[in-house]
Parts: sequence; C-alpha cells; structure tokens
Amino acid sequence: MKNIKAIMADNIKGADKVGMITATKLLKQFESLENVLANAEQIDKPSIRKSVIESRDRLRKNYQIIKLTDKAEITFILEQLKYSGERFKTNDVLEGIRLK
Repeated sequence: MKNIKAIMADNIKGADKVGMITATKLLKQFESLENVLANAEQIDKPSIRKSVIESRDRLRKNYQIIKLTDKAEITFILEQLKYSGERFKTNDVLEGIRLK
C-alpha cells in the first residue's frame, strides 16, 4: 500500500469523502496514487470518483510535500547502534528515575 499518505494524512487536506479505508481500497485496486488519479473515471462510487477528480492537483502536491525518501545520509555506523544490554540493569534505571 504505497503512497497512502498522499491521499490522506493528518492535517493535510486530501480528497473529500476519501478516508483511510477508501484510500486503502483505491490503492489496492490501482497500486499507486498516480494510477488512482490516471484512472479516476473508473472509480465505482460516483461521489468518490468526483472527489478524486476534483482533487487531483492537490493530491499530487500533497504527495510531493509529504513523500518520504531514503536519500538521507546516515552519519553513523550501524554496528555502533547495536544494543548489548550489558551497560545498565533494570534496577539501576528504575533507581535513576526514582521509580524504585
């Protein structure tokens, strides 16, 4: 279910009458946001079809705004983040935050 955030995301207006369930169904049917928009005339429910067609430009802009990318540089070595669990004991942590 890729691109679902482009159809509906918190605080970003998507297509009216298209909630998470409807967006999921559309993406399962058409496989991507661009395919949903390109084939909007094939959407069965008239009110959803109309809403998606009328919201095409906004949905494309939303996708560009909120699209996640994997191009960010990782500035650490993954092995350095590995947790061995040997540094702290649970009791020490609880004492440190005054829960013991």
